[in-house]
Amino acid sequence: MLARFLRDGETWTQAMERYLPQIPVRRLGQPQEIADTIAWIAADAPGFMTAQVIAVDGGRSL
Repeated sequence: MLARFLRDGETWTQAMERYLPQIPVRRLGQPQEIADTIAWIAADAPGFMTAQVIAVDGGRSL
């Protein structure tokens, strides 16, 4: 998925050095973090919440 971020001649390491500073938590998300959010939504925990967009992006959309 992130291969589209590579610029011509850029290595993966260079791309991450350029990209990660844009994310407040300074790292890529892990699949388990997405799964945890989905499990929370599927549970009864957010019982009174409706029609929300939940950004699981390490703060990048702030």
